Amino acid sequence: MKTLYISILSGLFTFSLSAQLTQAINAPAPGDYRQMYRCDTVSPGNSGSGQVWDFSAISTHSSIVLTYSTIPGTFTDFPGSTIAAITGTDASYYDSDVNSLRFYGGNFGVGSGFTAVVGGLVYTSSAIRAAYPMSFNTSSTSAIAGSIVVTSPISTSGTFTGTSHVIADGTGTLILPGSGNTFTNVLRVVTSQTVDFTTQISDGKVILQDFDYYVIGSKFPFISIATATANTALGNTTQTIVTRDKSPGVTAIQTNGSISNASFWNVYPNPANTYVNFSSTTNSVVKLSVFDITGKLVAEQNSQDGNIKLEVSGLSQGLYLYKIQDANQSVLKSGKLTVSH
Repeated sequence: MKTLYISILSGLFTFSLSAQLTQAINAPAPGDYRQMYRCDTVSPGNSGSGQVWDFSAISTHSSIVLTYSTIPGTFTDFPGSTIAAITGTDASYYDSDVNSLRFYGGNFGVGSGFTAVVGGLVYTSSAIRAAYPMSFNTSSTSAIAGSIVVTSPISTSGTFTGTSHVIADGTGTLILPGSGNTFTNVLRVVTSQTVDFTTQISDGKVILQDFDYYVIGSKFPFISIATATANTALGNTTQTIVTRDKSPGVTAIQTNGSISNASFWNVYPNPANTYVNFSSTTNSVVKLSVFDITGKLVAEQNSQDGNIKLEVSGLSQGLYLYKIQDANQSVLKSGKLTVSH
């Protein structure tokens, strides 16, 4: 009986040591690459230790794949950030050290139709998204503030204040669809933000809550449930977006086979004032997308032979982000581009 008791304690102690997030393993870093499937809405389940989060029956839309990549830089519109996480036309801006992961802003969209609220947030007081090392019951609360730009339903701008709270509120087992997709030693991290904004037209509130499920030792959450609620003069609207890892268990930094082609691309001149050449040894169909630092798509061009000459004389001076994708929408290369007239 004594041996069994020691064995149980040993198992719990091992779990408590390993079930944590750290900057070295989990913070966004240059070259990170991952793909996520969109899924139907699902309940996030309970908090606490020893949970079983069974999402094996979740409806997955394999035709909707979100590709995430990150690039380093100095982003003047998001002071304090050192890295941008890009997917499609959206971008989020972060910085981290051994103690915390800090969020400096990005795009947001809540709802659809005439009550949809779309815009961007720039944080002068950042939101803490992780308090490293983060293990069960680790939490942090931060005061947030900054500026807001709303592009829909009515164009306006203003300021915001609020609070951000992050907590690792659960441990246990995660079950995803497919054979072999049961994972133990999972840590759930919940981030909640309340944004009270004042604009030239009206006041309002945006409430954001993210549930991220990390398999310890893996870089990214294997499933994320993000809920956003906007309360404005036009009414209330709520939206939930669920995504899960396309290849759970093998996500990593630049493990996708196409990423190895990144070193065979030349981008020149950079900075540029008239044209930028994107040349490659590949001889296949590719698409170039260029975004400003708010994540807005400003240029797009296709090529049949892997070489593109992009005119930038019509773009405003400043920093831009780009990504190059193949015919399967895999990211071959991403980076930053400076336009200087």
